[in-house]
Amino acid sequence: MNPMVPGLTGGKMSSSEIDSKIDLLDPPEFVASKLASSVCPPNMTAEQGNGVLAFLKYVIFPLVPMRTGLSIPRTPKPYFNYTEVEKDYLMNKIPSDSLRNVVTECLNGLLVTIQNDFKDPELQELVRNAYPTVDGISSANASKLVVVCNLYSNYI
Repeated sequence: MNPMVPGLTGGKMSSSEIDSKIDLLDPPEFVASKLASSVCPPNMTAEQGNGVLAFLKYVIFPLVPMRTGLSIPRTPKPYFNYTEVEKDYLMNKIPSDSLRNVVTECLNGLLVTIQNDFKDPELQELVRNAYPTVDGISSANASKLVVVCNLYSNYI
């Protein structure tokens, strides 16, 4: 079973909290913005809820080439495994903004491939069929909108 990556805002990842998650189709500037404002406490591990470290551990490090390792800005050496990064981070040898920057760079590098593949009209049609919209509003959001309108109509 795959581990769950905690949210970027300090709680659990939630589709209703847009800044707590990275979507596969998020543009690079959204990924950068979400990670720049993410919670990344220096005394918290991935298992304790540090979403930035969790992305490093579960998404990025499994893909890091073993012969080159992962270079993190403002650190003197490349890292060849997640355990070294976590240890140095918890000892305040790696600044949190350096972690955010490397995660941003790596995620955007991974997502560009997915996003380019998604430009295929067949895939876009598949998503449109899976998540139908009503006048440009997804059916899930449309039902929420109807409920809100009904609530407010009582006050008009």
